[in-house]
Amino acid sequence: MRVSRYFAHPAPGAGVGRVSHAPFKAERADRCAVLSKAPRYMLARLYLLGVILAGCGGSSVPPPTAPPGSVPSPVPSPIDGSWQTILAVTDQRVSLLLNSGAYTIARGQNQASGVIAVLGNRIEFSQSSVCSGTGVYTWTLTGNSLQFTMLGDPCPGRAEVLAGLTYIKGG
Repeated sequence: MRVSRYFAHPAPGAGVGRVSHAPFKAERADRCAVLSKAPRYMLARLYLLGVILAGCGGSSVPPPTAPPGSVPSPVPSPIDGSWQTILAVTDQRVSLLLNSGAYTIARGQNQASGVIAVLGNRIEFSQSSVCSGTGVYTWTLTGNSLQFTMLGDPCPGRAEVLAGLTYIKGG
């Protein structure tokens, strides 16, 4: 009898007899032996890959995303810092601190703080500690002078101390 991979064929001239399954069992045993080694081999490769990747360092965590319509950033270095102005109507000093995505405005005994987002020469003041809504302005820096032009601000107190005023960079 001649045995092929999957079928037993009787030898030419031989009668049809009983088919032996021994060759099939041996072939199956060989396949199982190969397969039983595969998981150990794959685990060793995965372990090695993990060791290599662990040594690469860095972070795959994406940076936080901005509120729609703005890009959070540390305040660009030209406007980062402490600024002062004097309100002409009341002769009152106003201090403005812009620092890494946050702002603080101090006017006399009153103070407000919140979050800023800067995109080019556009700045958005939001999450104020004293009023709601987002104030949108453009800014212009000339030497040590910073001026804001209001595009819209629902907070009248903030608009009063920013719109059209010129701030001078302080220490």
